[in-house]
Amino acid sequence: MTQILIGHSRAGTSWLSDHFSKVYGRHWWDEYFTHMKKRVLADPKPNRVLTPEERNLAFHEGKKLLDDDQSKGQEYFIKYHVSMITRLDRLYPNWWDQFYKDYEKIYLYNRNVWRIFLSRTYQENVEEASPTLWKKTDSMLKPFSVDVKSIIRFARQYKDYVMFDRYDTFWDYDTLTDQYIAEYIGGEPKPKVVPTRYDYAAYLQHLDLVKEILYIELESMLPKKQFDDLEWSDTTQKGRK
Repeated sequence: MTQILIGHSRAGTSWLSDHFSKVYGRHWWDEYFTHMKKRVLADPKPNRVLTPEERNLAFHEGKKLLDDDQSKGQEYFIKYHVSMITRLDRLYPNWWDQFYKDYEKIYLYNRNVWRIFLSRTYQENVEEASPTLWKKTDSMLKPFSVDVKSIIRFARQYKDYVMFDRYDTFWDYDTLTDQYIAEYIGGEPKPKVVPTRYDYAAYLQHLDLVKEILYIELESMLPKKQFDDLEWSDTTQKGRK
């Protein structure tokens, strides 16, 4: 059975996706939107923010390609962020559920919302605006800020992610290991790679206020059980990213 991965941006999905790439080979697409952005638009600036028209084109062409290939018996491992599925649901109601009804849908849950928020916000505000700053050391990080609108947008996307229930298999990021993943999917354990955790919090302006707003927004959006399970620490030691 072909598998797909469901998660949230900056929440560990790239780490898992690398494992699947060894098993699926040329039938590995990595991330749905990034793959289609490169394949359909042939964008020479992969970190450029797309216009709404370009974004919809990438989603449309991705769906068309998947439909065509599935009709020929070709299936792919793909990594989906829940926000991508939400957009596909709006553009093509019921398509995603019907298309993937015979796949194993693996959902990666990462409860450290504050760490995810810092990483994603830095990516949006600095890295995507200046691709040359991608993956630098702490000493090269730049100060950044975030407005209330962006905080609320992130909170809504993270809420959708936490409440997502259209999956077959649940994996908890905090307890997952490379050995378990390799044994589950039938591949060889990858050599242990320990990426750097960047200290984004040290560069976020008005950090305490931003954190308070995010906390209040998510508390108002999520059921108490799901909200109480969230982690709000900002660990900067080296570890999985």
